[in-house]
Amino acid sequence: MALFQDPDDGTSVKVDSVAKAARVIQYDTKGNPITRGFDGDYFGRVLLVPNTLTDNIAFHALYNPTGSGKRVFVRKLEYILSFAGTAAASRSIFKLNRFSGVAPSGGTQVNAPSSDTVLDAVAVGYSYVSDAGIVIAGQESSPLTTMGIQNQLTVAVFGRFDPPEPLVLNPGQGLVVSSSGAIVAGVSMQGTFHWSEGV
Repeated sequence: MALFQDPDDGTSVKVDSVAKAARVIQYDTKGNPITRGFDGDYFGRVLLVPNTLTDNIAFHALYNPTGSGKRVFVRKLEYILSFAGTAAASRSIFKLNRFSGVAPSGGTQVNAPSSDTVLDAVAVGYSYVSDAGIVIAGQESSPLTTMGIQNQLTVAVFGRFDPPEPLVLNPGQGLVVSSSGAIVAGVSMQGTFHWSEGV
């Protein structure tokens, strides 16, 4: 991909030599991009029915690998909490935290399809999911948000995290959804995630 920049007004054009597509990026006087260009846009879904019910068990994570050379811009995370099985009158709460360090271990790596074939088809970020739990190192103590279903007699509850500006994950950083306190057998979670990638 070639970059052409006008030294007078700071306008730059990135041209993909294969797709012949161009994106225009303007910079302020400090060299910061006014309009952010992305190398790829990705989305995906996960379905979870946790079977490890104790506190602080990680079930879904997004991770930007240490050597990716790109930033991941998380645009939306949305989870639908519901229940499958015999109803129980007790709550289940989950939390969303940042983490940094090595990649999660355990679980299944979920592919994230590209939403635009002109841009990079392969995501550098990864999604990990497991009903039994995945291992996360370097998790921050303060959650970005929490979500829960009051009890298993309640209809499905939506938990949404869509910040006004994309949440940035630098290489070696990630987001994780984990239990906040003990949860109830049969609680289920359907998740949708959407992120972009760029320098």
